[in-house]
Parts: sequence; structure tokens; C-alpha cells
Amino acid sequence: TDLLTKAKLDAKILAMEKERGQFYRDRNDAVRKIEQYEKDIEDAEQWIKCAKYDIIQAADVTETTVPVIKGYEKECTDMHHAGKALVTACNKYMQSAYNVIGHCGSVDVAAYRFEPQFDDHIGDLRCYVVGKSGQNYEYHKCNGKPNAANFEAAAGFVNEVLTNIPTRIDVRQKEIDHKRAQLPSLRDFAKREWSGAEELTELKVQLENVKARINPSEKKEEKAA
Repeated sequence: TDLLTKAKLDAKILAMEKERGQFYRDRNDAVRKIEQYEKDIEDAEQWIKCAKYDIIQAADVTETTVPVIKGYEKECTDMHHAGKALVTACNKYMQSAYNVIGHCGSVDVAAYRFEPQFDDHIGDLRCYVVGKSGQNYEYHKCNGKPNAANFEAAAGFVNEVLTNIPTRIDVRQKEIDHKRAQLPSLRDFAKREWSGAEELTELKVQLENVKARINPSEKKEEKAA
């Protein structure tokens, strides 16, 4: 019957409109992902370029290179005392900002204390090595802070960070390769149009014809108008 046909057409049209909406949402997501991946790749390639340059420029830094901390220059005579000075400087560093607090050979040592999340909290501190390129490399051990339980290990964090840069380069390169491999399929999908457009138009025409048969008076009024 026409009523049954109308119900089926209504359901089919509703399903196809939902499918169309999902298709365009997915296509928009693909466009955004392309833009993000291209930016991520560009940023990562620049990071790798700076990192390789910094490794070369920091060739003078070894596991025995003694850091020199601002305000504690006279104390920084060996790894133990330099590590103690570094830990002390970090504990006293209360600025919610990024600043250089010393150097180790040709690289700088910087600290950053995050904004406190609670009134009674001073905010977490992180230490960085700053290469000649200006790029910084976060210290990932001991929650980003020099080891207060071992001053020599604290002083050696600069060399430890520099030694770990090649591994970090490999990680970045794998991320680049992974995202670059996905770009062709994303670009292909971003160019597509929804394949059900003609069918949906035809179904809507069929639905209008069925409605006209169910209520012919409406069709007569339309013709009279």
C-alpha cells in the first residue's frame, strides 16, 4: 500500500541523510587531520634539523663536564658540588617562567616552574638543556628534576640528555614516517563526494509522488495555486 511505501521511503531517506551527514563529518575530519599532519611533519623535521646541529655543537660536553650554575660559580669545582648547586638552584627557583640558570660547556641549562594548581602548591619544576640552535630538551628522569639524592648524577643530567637526543630523533622520524604514510589516503578521501546523492534525490521524488497519491487534495491545491 501507499502508506507502507511511504513509511519505507521515510526510513530509507532518514538513514541516507544520516549517512550523508556522517560522510561529510568524516571528510571534514580528514581535511583537519591533513592540515595537522602536515604541520606536525614540518615541525618534527625542523626539530630533527636543530637536534642534529645541537649534537655537533655540543661535542665538547662529556660525562665529566662540570655544569656552572648562576650564583654558584665558585662552588662548581667538580661534579659533586656542581650537582649540589644545581639542586639548590632548582629548589629556590620559584618563577613561573622559562629561564637559563647556568651552562655546561657549550650548552645552557634552563629551568621552568609550572603555574601552581593549588594555593598551597608551588608548581612542578622541569629542567632543560638548551642547544646552540635555541631548541630545548627536557630532562625526563626524576620527574624532570636533577637527582637530589645523588649530586654527581644531578650534575651529569646534561650529558645524559644530550646522549639521549639520537634516540629522540629516531622517535620523531618514526612519527614523521607514520603520518606521511597516511597522507595519500587522507587526501584521496578529502576529495571524494558522497556517492548516495543521486539515490537520495530520487527517493525524495518518489516520496512526494506517494504523498500525492495518499492525499490527492494537496496536489490539487498545489495545481490550483
